[in-house]
Formats: sequence, structure tokens, C-alpha cells
Amino acid sequence: MATPVYEFESEGLPEFEEEAHEAHEMHEQHEVSPVRKIYADAMMEHLAHESAQAESEHEAAEHFLPLIPLVASKLLPLAAKAIPKIARALPKITRVVNRVSPQLTRGVSHITRTLFRNPRTRPLVRTIPSIARRTVANIARQAATGRTVTPRTAVRTLAQQARAILRSPRHRALALRRSRVLDRQAHRLGGLRAPAADVIVNVNRPCCRACGRLR
Repeated sequence: MATPVYEFESEGLPEFEEEAHEAHEMHEQHEVSPVRKIYADAMMEHLAHESAQAESEHEAAEHFLPLIPLVASKLLPLAAKAIPKIARALPKITRVVNRVSPQLTRGVSHITRTLFRNPRTRPLVRTIPSIARRTVANIARQAATGRTVTPRTAVRTLAQQARAILRSPRHRALALRRSRVLDRQAHRLGGLRAPAADVIVNVNRPCCRACGRLR
């Protein structure tokens, strides 16, 4: 499958994301609610499912408008719980991520439209949450080590992480498998309590075109 060529070279898997993944595992070992464990991740991957099945590239990009804030709200607190250097720098990291979120969102929209436009690369829209997660992790690591993160730096990091996944068969396959697994979890969560918002998902709302179930 052909993949778009991006301007910036890959930096590989960020060390911060490996640490954040370990933090995620440690946190979830002590988590009581199985819904709370996977709700945010599952919803992000369901956004990707809906985006890949959209009727236009504009609609596909719209599905990901809340993605960067969702990633940050899930990843950063988990990392802070288990990694002291992240916990100490969390206020600064949060400010940095919030400041560059508009540019990252526009960048995500651009990548989404590019992938969606070509029928051969359209299925790779489902890698976007993994790209966003790696990007936020990398930016957080930069901020935690005292590096200045500008909007331009953030967009460059996004392009690097997109390239890292889209040009690597292994990373691409892992991202797609993660997307399918968690999207199925999202379908099963229909009608259950959404712990982050403490509200009940309304199962009477219209079903999504992508899966015919959860919207």
C-alpha cells in the first residue's frame, strides 16, 4: 500500500511514550472499572472508524477535531502518576500542549484529508489516533526536558510521527490492529456509563454509518 511522503524524517518511537505506556499499564492494574480502563482509548479509535467511513475528506477531518485534547487528557495524567519527572513538570507540559493544540488539530486534519483523498491510503486514516498519541508524548518529553516547543515545532513533530508510523510496516500494522481492537470495545460500551464525563451514553441516538451501532 502506497503511503504519502512527509517532509520531515522520523525520530522513531519516543522514550516518553514508552514510559507513558508503562505508566498506563501500572495505572490500569489498579483500576477497578473495566469501562474506565478503555473508554477514552476506545472512543478515540471509534472516531477513526467513523472518519475512515466518512462521505468526504472534509467530513473525515471533522471527526478528529476533539482528538488532540482527548489524547492529552488521557496520556498526561497517566504518565504523571508513575513518572516523577513528568509529575513535576505536568503544569508546564499541560500549558505547552494546550498552546499548540490548535496547530496540531489543523495538522491532523491535513493528514486525514491527504490519506482519505486516495482510496488506497484511506484505510490508514485509522492510524491517526496512534500518530496523535505519539505526537503528544513526544511534545511532552520535549517540554519536560526544558526544550522550547513552538507551534512550528509541534507541527514538525506531528509530521515526524506520521512518517514514523505510515512508512513503517510494523508500526502501521500495530496501529491498525490497536484501532480495530479498541473500536470493537467502543461498540460494546454503547449504553454503559462513561466515567470521564460521568454520564450515560444515549443508546437511542442515531447509529453511526460506520458500524450501525454506537454513534
